[in-house]
Amino acid sequence: MEEPFVWMKDNGGLRKLLHRGLEKVSAVFTLARTAFNLVRLSTLLAEPALATVNGAR
Repeated sequence: MEEPFVWMKDNGGLRKLLHRGLEKVSAVFTLARTAFNLVRLSTLLAEPALATVNGAR
């Protein structure tokens, strides 16, 4: 559970927020969370293809 938050702080720009207010911070957090999920999805979709190329199946 900690990995997404670490990724968002390191790569998603959430170490220091430039916006004030719950609505703006929520939007920035949602954008960073979406970026994390897209990166994770591309990793998960690529893994079976690599296993097939290497003859693991």
